[in-house]
Amino acid sequence: MYAAGRVLVVRRSPDEDFLPRIEELPSGGCEPGETIGQALTRELQEEIGWHGPVEIETGFATHFDYLTRSGVAARQYTFSVPLGEQVIRLSPEHSSWRWLGRDAVDASDMTEESKRTVAKWWARYPPTG
Repeated sequence: MYAAGRVLVVRRSPDEDFLPRIEELPSGGCEPGETIGQALTRELQEEIGWHGPVEIETGFATHFDYLTRSGVAARQYTFSVPLGEQVIRLSPEHSSWRWLGRDAVDASDMTEESKRTVAKWWARYPPTG
């Protein structure tokens, strides 16, 4: 999720069992029988109140592997999606959101995997200014 060279990060609620209070990219898993595209649309609807079709930016998709709270190996895919005119409406899973610029990523408490993902995305766009 991006706008004007910044990425959207959401902060997990303090009562979440897994990684409470950290910043993360909007994300989630696939339900049985669901395609990755369907999961992306559903997760954006659930987590940030997305409405309408989801348009994935061509040329950027990445993934990383991690262990879930229960120790199960999982893979997270990340796609670049322009925000457009969407209004952010958080689910109870998240307590806040913000736009993260290049200059703020080091101070974020995102996981190192998420920071690397954001760095890969920014590598496509030279810094301006």
